[in-house]
Amino acid sequence: MNTLLQSKDFILSKDTCNLEPSDKVYYDYYFYRVDMPGNDVFYDIKLITEINSWLYDNFSYQDFKPKFSSKNFRVYFRNKDALNKFLDVYGTHVIKVFGPVTETHFNVLIKKDPSRYKIKNIFRPKLFYGKYNVKLSIHNMNTGSEYIDTIKNFIEYIDNNFENKQWYSNYVTNYSYFSNYLYCSKEEFDEHVPFLKLCYDDIIQQIEYIERI
Repeated sequence: MNTLLQSKDFILSKDTCNLEPSDKVYYDYYFYRVDMPGNDVFYDIKLITEINSWLYDNFSYQDFKPKFSSKNFRVYFRNKDALNKFLDVYGTHVIKVFGPVTETHFNVLIKKDPSRYKIKNIFRPKLFYGKYNVKLSIHNMNTGSEYIDTIKNFIEYIDNNFENKQWYSNYVTNYSYFSNYLYCSKEEFDEHVPFLKLCYDDIIQQIEYIERI
């Protein structure tokens, strides 16, 4: 990723329609994702044809990427001007827009500020539980309601988004003094790193990556 990129050129305004923080730079190139109705089976062929024609008429091919998923029709954009131009025309059809929302968020996405992240490489022949190469240590000693909510939200996010994972303990006795370990694969974990750094950095104590020897 080009470290000369300036955050001011990519951060979206808070009044951008249906805005959500992005969790990565899509395809290592596009900073924005627009979700629209339809999927790879059911979609409005007239609307999608019109959108595709409009995109190719208004932008260079490297500025955008239309793509179906199992859930949505998606258009990825490289730059903010192209995104805003698209939203001016087709904003009423948009379900969600994903992109950088703050300077900190942008820096996390392009990995310019890794200083608070606690990655430790472990050289050993065996994986955790014989199958996982990442161990995430989570720790909270704060009693405020916002910290308790953070723990609850973190657990919910992991359970909803990680398919191949294991908690050290599945029994939570006290959210105020919470300590646990999450085991998962590096391949799956790496997909969620930007979002976890942005939202849950305060409770993530350490990340251990196994380098097998």
